[in-house]
Amino acid sequence: MEFWQDKVAPFRKIMDNFTEPLMHEALERRGKYLKAQEKGEKAIEDEDLTLLSHLVKHTQDPSVIKDELINLLVAGRDTVRRLLRS
Repeated sequence: MEFWQDKVAPFRKIMDNFTEPLMHEALERRGKYLKAQEKGEKAIEDEDLTLLSHLVKHTQDPSVIKDELINLLVAGRDTVRRLLRS
């Protein structure tokens, strides 16, 4: 029953502490790439090597990126749980 307290909040805080530095780094790289491109300099674009780099290409809103990561982790958890039960 999560009416009186959020049971997910402590786990979300742990995940945010881990992912925020990585997310800010990815956003900075994207910003540097775009600035170099505006100046006409040759810049190497960060390929979609990771899920995070893919998300940063489509949005620069940290809350949207965090929410997408949570959605994917929960979906993965549920999939693994279902596979292990069958």
